[in-house]
Amino acid sequence: MTAEEKAAQLKRIEEKLKEKRLEREAKEKQESLEGEKMRIKSGKELLEAKKRIEEQQMKELVEARRREKLEDNAARERVRAQIEQDKAARKAKQEGAAPVVASPAAPSRTSSHTAAATSEKKDYRETKIQVFN
Repeated sequence: MTAEEKAAQLKRIEEKLKEKRLEREAKEKQESLEGEKMRIKSGKELLEAKKRIEEQQMKELVEARRREKLEDNAARERVRAQIEQDKAARKAKQEGAAPVVASPAAPSRTSSHTAAATSEKKDYRETKIQVFN
């Protein structure tokens, strides 16, 4: 091989190496772009999933509060009904008639206490005073 042929062959080899390097760089750049796109896409999906979970939790919390409020209102109504029933029973007892007994919606601790307090008449003619020095 002559010097000119060797130089031409060296030039071809250098051009092939340069071409392969450019192709590799272009491929790496493309892969980098695709990786960045995938990262962005997965980030968006993760944010959407978190948002859906948060919305679901908020709905559950609102529903729980609504149920709790309804239960509180129902309990309040049961107490009011029991109070009315107790009033009617006391009135009937004072009038000497047989007390009207309806089935209680819920047992009440105050009904036995108020019945005991009204059954005995207190005589408040005397009082005691304590004097501290």
